[in-house]
Amino acid sequence: MKLTLIFILFFSFLSCQTSEKEFIVTDYDFDGKEYENTIQKIDIDFINIDFKLMRAHFNVPYYFPEKFIDSKYKNQTITTWRNEDEKADEFLENFKNNNWTHTYKYDYESKIVEYSYSGCMICSNMPYNYKVTYDENKRVIKLKNTTSEKQKFEFKYNSNGDIIELKLYSSKNKLKKQITLK
Repeated sequence: MKLTLIFILFFSFLSCQTSEKEFIVTDYDFDGKEYENTIQKIDIDFINIDFKLMRAHFNVPYYFPEKFIDSKYKNQTITTWRNEDEKADEFLENFKNNNWTHTYKYDYESKIVEYSYSGCMICSNMPYNYKVTYDENKRVIKLKNTTSEKQKFEFKYNSNGDIIELKLYSSKNKLKKQITLK
């Protein structure tokens, strides 16, 4: 009985532990030349290194859908309004009410292949339109913004599905930031 209790307590203790991961964060200037290289340590509670973790700790990528694959939406385009009750047919009416849309385009495998936000170029709600590229394991390997800043993100994964490298490119296709799991 005591041995069982000790065993349970020991594994309960292990399951509550966090794992510290180190990331090398490299920033580049406008010409794509390295100007800063730092190491950032993050305590991870046995979760995958995914888009949400990258945004929470490195603020990139900032815009992405909750799920990239959703079996409910095969070969569909879904548009959601900020406020469904104020939806109007006229652009100026939507502009006046700050009623922007999110649009998600799904392919035959229920993967998002493009997502956008209508936003506003002259206000603080910048529009975006990302094209999404996947690898053979249906993991996102590239996000390319085709409007406004025209940024591009590239991702590499380990066998566990963790993001081990994230690269951010400028509109001129120059490397701006690289985040690598050490």
